[in-house]
Amino acid sequence: MNTQETFEEFSFPLPAKSEQLQIAQYLDKATSKIDRTIQKIEKKIELLEEFKKSLIHHVVTGKVDVRKSAEFIS
Repeated sequence: MNTQETFEEFSFPLPAKSEQLQIAQYLDKATSKIDRTIQKIEKKIELLEEFKKSLIHHVVTGKVDVRKSAEFIS
């Protein structure tokens, strides 16, 4: 018996077409939700990076005094 004949002997259960469509629709909705969540998180990361740069700039230029904050942390 060759490989093709062996393969042809296997039975592959498949859900009904309507059930396959329901599964596909569910997966489309779920992946869309995940994609939207990823986009929101990426946007928040981008905003935090901008805030970090701005804060560093303000500290370096003396617009924000961090000496009292450093004493509090120590």
